[in-house]
Amino acid sequence: MGFFKKVIFHILATAGVFWVIATHIFPETFIISGGFSGYAFAAVIFGILNTILKPILKLLTFPIRFLTLGVFSIFLNAGFLWIWEEVINFLEINGTSIEIKDLTTYFLAGIFLSIANSILHWIED
Repeated sequence: MGFFKKVIFHILATAGVFWVIATHIFPETFIISGGFSGYAFAAVIFGILNTILKPILKLLTFPIRFLTLGVFSIFLNAGFLWIWEEVINFLEINGTSIEIKDLTTYFLAGIFLSIANSILHWIED
């Protein structure tokens, strides 16, 4: 698969994962406004942050992730979702906003996104 096809695939697949999370798994506590363009915009920003910020966070937290045998990654994913939510709400493009209402949703959505992302990378390869 070519580079641009991979990028489009990941944007659409991540938008679909966000839709499933927001409408079926956590409909009351994980809210993305803006319709399909909102999900697509959220997926683009998620991909950009995931490419730039996540490797830095993983490097900085390596010692604690090593000591906890990777369990700290759950906290890292929850923190990453919080940063992602703040960036989306700061940009306010196309009327897209995200509201994650409780701490449990951050952790469970982070776990779900990790599993979905692993499956997407497995399908892609």
